[in-house]
Amino acid sequence: MREANDLKVAMDIPEVDMVLGGHDHHYKVIDCDGVPVIKSGHDFHDFSMISLYFDVSGEEFAEVKAEREKWEGFNLIYNEKKKFYFETRRIKILSAKIPADPSMIIHNKRFYKDFDKGMDNIIGWTGVDLEFGSAKQRMRETNSGNLLADLLRTEFDSDFALVPGGCMRLEADIPAGPIKLGDLHSLLPFGDHITVIKITGECLKRALENAVSKWPTLDGRFPQISGFSFTFDGDKDPGQRIEMENISTLAAALISPYETYTMCTL
Repeated sequence: MREANDLKVAMDIPEVDMVLGGHDHHYKVIDCDGVPVIKSGHDFHDFSMISLYFDVSGEEFAEVKAEREKWEGFNLIYNEKKKFYFETRRIKILSAKIPADPSMIIHNKRFYKDFDKGMDNIIGWTGVDLEFGSAKQRMRETNSGNLLADLLRTEFDSDFALVPGGCMRLEADIPAGPIKLGDLHSLLPFGDHITVIKITGECLKRALENAVSKWPTLDGRFPQISGFSFTFDGDKDPGQRIEMENISTLAAALISPYETYTMCTL
């Protein structure tokens, strides 16, 4: 589940003592009134080592916490009602301190020998670092999102383009220099269909309202766009965050709610 749903489970179901969350791409430990919600990252970059200690008084926990807070990567969460505490330790897997298992290296090579062919081929170049990662693409405008949306709009000759941030799966930035075929595959691994649709200005506004309805939650619907600009007020209720006069074309012309436009999307 996503983080918002993990928190809802932790807060609304009294029988739940701990939530091991998935789906999101970030590492985080959250204390929901004594119920830990643990998000252990993505792509096996991290693991969480979790220990549970029973029959611990508040005074005893305070002593332990004072000592553990000196240690890097540890989180302690105390459940006052049930008198136990959780100790979580973040373990980074992609580290020189943890060597790769030789048998797994052989196993992976056997399955990837055909898949990896051509992935190092250079397909383009970038003069600047391209920023990627769900914490960026699902929260704000990014230069990589602009690039992808611009490519869709210009190649398919549409008025606008909109790419949901969740379609872009690459988590590491691409530094200035060559772009490889493997980068493109990691960016768009799902084979999404490219579609050009006709859309009125009013329908575009409704689509954008949906796209920012979960902000600031890192939700995949957040848009990366081309051919127009818009602003929204995240303090307002979902569905009421955008005014029509705050959506305009690249020529700074206001978009008419009644006019029909073409939009390329994934």
